[in-house]
Formats: sequence, structure tokens, C-alpha cells
Amino acid sequence: MSNTPNLAASNSEVVELKSQVSGLQSQVQNLAGMIQQLVGATTIQTNGAVPNLAGNPKQRSSGLEYGAETFNN
Repeated sequence: MSNTPNLAASNSEVVELKSQVSGLQSQVQNLAGMIQQLVGATTIQTNGAVPNLAGNPKQRSSGLEYGAETFNN
């Protein structure tokens, strides 16, 4: 008896979860940027595990151009 169908289902679930996590990470980054702009705060990156939410000013986005559909997925 083969587990191939179970592995295929598990692999597709992993791919879907990774996609969802990636989308959530993007939303969190956008929200962090918007919050930072509202507060006017900056962060100091203490180690590799903590993102520098201030980022590069040339790359920073207000997040407003993404619209409500970004947060309703």
C-alpha cells in the first residue's frame, strides 16, 4: 500500500500554508509601515530575527496604495 496520495495532499497543503504565511507577512509589513508613519517612530534592528521596520526610505511604501482588498483576503 502506498502513501503517495497522502503525501501529495500534504505537500499541496504545505504549499497553500506557505502562500498564506507569505501573504500575511506582507500585510504585517505594510501595516507596520503605516503605523510607523502615523506614530513617526523608527526602530533599531537588534538582531537578524527582528525586522528593521524603518527600512530604506527609498523603498518604504505608505501601504495606502494596496487598498482594502489587501486586508480582506
